[in-house]
Amino acid sequence: MSKDGERAALRRMLGGITALLGDRNTHKTLTGTFTVLSMPPTDEGSKRERIEASFAQVPDSDFLQLAERFLQTQDVDAATRIQLQDALWAEASPPEIPMRTRREIARALDPMVLVQHPARFMKMLDRFWAINDDPFSELLSLGQGRSLRSRIERHFTCNPDWSTEELFEALGAFEASDRRFARLIETAVAGDVLLDEPAQRLLAEMINEHLRTTGGELSRDGHEERLPPSGPGPQPACPHAAPEERCLRLAQEAGHSFPLRCGQRHRGRRRRRPGLRPLGRR
Repeated sequence: MSKDGERAALRRMLGGITALLGDRNTHKTLTGTFTVLSMPPTDEGSKRERIEASFAQVPDSDFLQLAERFLQTQDVDAATRIQLQDALWAEASPPEIPMRTRREIARALDPMVLVQHPARFMKMLDRFWAINDDPFSELLSLGQGRSLRSRIERHFTCNPDWSTEELFEALGAFEASDRRFARLIETAVAGDVLLDEPAQRLLAEMINEHLRTTGGELSRDGHEERLPPSGPGPQPACPHAAPEERCLRLAQEAGHSFPLRCGQRHRGRRRRRPGLRPLGRR
C-alpha cells in the first residue's frame, strides 16, 4: 500500500475509534478527553458533532501521535489495542522474521523454562494478543472455558501438554507481523516476565541462534535512548524491576523501537555481545 493509502486507512481507523469517545464521556468530560489526547477543543453541537469536528482538525502528521496517546491514556478493548499497535508499528521497518525461523525459535523454547511465573506470562500475552476471545463461556464453564486464555492456561501454563510451537500456532504468532512476533519473543525473556537471570540469558541465546541466520539478534545495548516522552502512560508490572527493564517495557507500550537489532556488522566495529538488553550491564 502506498503512503497515501496508509494515511487514508489510518484516518478511517482513528475516525472510527475516536467516535467511541461519545459513548464513554459526558459533554463536560469530553472536553478533558480532548485535552488528554491533544485533539482540538470544540464546544458546539452534540457529542458526536463535537468529536467529528475535533477529529477533522487533526492534521495527517499527528495521526501516529494520536494513536499513541490513545493507547497510553484510554481504556480500549483488545481488538482496538491491536489495531492501534499495528498502525504504530507499521511506520518502522522491522527486520523480517521468516516463517521457518519463527517455527525454529518456537521449537527451541522449553515451556518449563518459558513459564516460570504463569501470572506474569499471561499478562505478557494479554499485551499483544486478544486472548479473552470468548468471555461468556468463562462464566458458565467452571474453569473449562473455550476462550484462548482458558486453553492456554489448561494446556500450557498449568498442566502443559502443548509445545511452544502449539502455543504460537494458537496465538497466530506465525502469521503475525514481524514486529508483533519480535515483541512477543523479546518480552517473553524480559526481566518483568522471567525473573531468573540465567533463564533469561539461556532463552535469549536460544532465540539468537536462529535470529542470527536472518541478520537479527536480541541485544542489550543502547536501549536507554529509546524512552518515550514523559507524561501519562502505562507503568511497569514490577515496581522493583531494574531501570533497563522499565525502559524496555515503557518503550514497547508506547510503540517505540524494540531491541531486536538487524543488519550486517561493519568491518572495524566492535562485535556486540548477543543477549537481551534488560538483563543489565556487565
